[in-house]
Amino acid sequence: DHLEEQVFGLTAWGKTYVAARLYARGKEQDAWRILAAEDNTTVTMTPAVAPPKVLAQGEWYEVQTTADFVIDADKPVLVGQYMASSYATVTVEPAICTVESQCLSQHGFLGICEAAGAFTKACAPIGDPSLILAVAATQYLDDYIFLVPNKYKLNYITVIAKQGTVATLDGKVVSPFEFKAVGSTGWTVARLPIPQGAHHLTTSK
Repeated sequence: DHLEEQVFGLTAWGKTYVAARLYARGKEQDAWRILAAEDNTTVTMTPAVAPPKVLAQGEWYEVQTTADFVIDADKPVLVGQYMASSYATVTVEPAICTVESQCLSQHGFLGICEAAGAFTKACAPIGDPSLILAVAATQYLDDYIFLVPNKYKLNYITVIAKQGTVATLDGKVVSPFEFKAVGSTGWTVARLPIPQGAHHLTTSK
């Protein structure tokens, strides 16, 4: 699949990003690419999913992980997040099934149970690859209105917030137990299923 995004202007690049992985469909890792705006840019990650790296202007550094982490740089960087293609999620092949729920409960990945022969069904994984340009932490807002389209089988949102933040989605407080700490950074992440349609998210911080 061809992936492209319009690159943010340099004034929108930042020094701190919360790298929150997407909702896991199986065993796949998210890939993160960090691009430097200036020479001698030092990039570190907490928790340390990869060693620190010094980048030249225009140089990039890529890591793959299943973890959430925080990216810190001493000069502005741009961060891209890549969602893996469907077959990167597969834990076993063929993943024999009789009903769709067995794809996750027995084989550990989201899929569709479909015919794989005259008398057999197997789990077909779901989800195309995708590219997302991350937003620097200094640009986070506390009020979002957004639309979830009706074109996909499953929809999830990722909510990034400081520890102790109260998040409200469509008038209902999101349980604090939905948020997982990103190491000892003070940031937390929640991944929430969400139906199609218009939604309103607010946070106290």
